[in-house]
Amino acid sequence: MISPWQVGQTLPVWTPTWTYDNGSPVNLTGATLSLLIVNVTTGVVLAGAGTFTVVNGSLGQAQYAWATADCAEPGQYVLIAKATFAGGGVLPADPVPWLVKLPGQ
Repeated sequence: MISPWQVGQTLPVWTPTWTYDNGSPVNLTGATLSLLIVNVTTGVVLAGAGTFTVVNGSLGQAQYAWATADCAEPGQYVLIAKATFAGGGVLPADPVPWLVKLPGQ
């Protein structure tokens, strides 16, 4: 589970798996991965400051190591991970709701 988190939290590492609508894995071998963090309330879009790593490309498995800046502000967010392939093709993963709270909330 990725939510809720507290402001400043950086663990656990997020381990998304890219799949097509039919459930088969997206081959991420050679892809460059990135993360967009969208504030649902304000519409502000931030690039994730952490680091994506492909763990098992053929199975569509990756890991995202969070940066403190990723969850610096409380709020309701949507995470959109995307894979960019050689040749320029871009494949976003399904959006993931994410709640960041102040400590103690």
